[in-house]
Amino acid sequence: MTAHPLPRAFLRIAAPAAFTVASLRYALDWWATDLSLWFGVYYVMPIVLAYAIARGTLDSVRWRPLLLALLIVALAGWTIPNILAYTTAQFQGWQLGRFSPERGPALADTTLTKLAAGTLVGIVTTLPGLLWLLSFTALFRWIRSRFGSGDSTRTAS
Repeated sequence: MTAHPLPRAFLRIAAPAAFTVASLRYALDWWATDLSLWFGVYYVMPIVLAYAIARGTLDSVRWRPLLLALLIVALAGWTIPNILAYTTAQFQGWQLGRFSPERGPALADTTLTKLAAGTLVGIVTTLPGLLWLLSFTALFRWIRSRFGSGDSTRTAS
C-alpha cells in the first residue's frame, strides 16, 4: 500500500486564503456588519479552487488525500474562524447580521454556555464548508478533464 501525500502546493494557497478571508469577515463583524454578510469563504474559495485546478496543481492528487486537504481548508476557513466569531458574538451580545437569533444561536446566560454555543456553531459549519469545497473541486476537476489540458479523472480513486 503506497502513501499518497497531501497536496502541499494546494494547501499553501488554500488554507491561508480561507483563513485570511474568514479573518477579514471577522473584522467586518466588528465595524461593518451589513458588509460581512456579503463577504466570506463561500464566495472566495471557488476562485481559489478554480485557480489551483486550472494550474494543474491537483491533477495527480487522488481523492482520499484531496479530501483530507479540503478538510484542513474547511477547518481553516470555517471551523476556527466561526468558533472565534460566534464566541465573540456571545460575549459581546451581538444580535444582528449573521448573529441574529433567526440565523444563529440565542445569547447564552453563562460563560460556559456562551463558549459551548460558539464552539458548536464552528464545529457544525465545518460540514457545509467541506461539502462546498468538495462540490466545487469535483465540478472544476470534471471541467478540466473534459475541456482542459489535464485528465483529473484518470488519477481519482
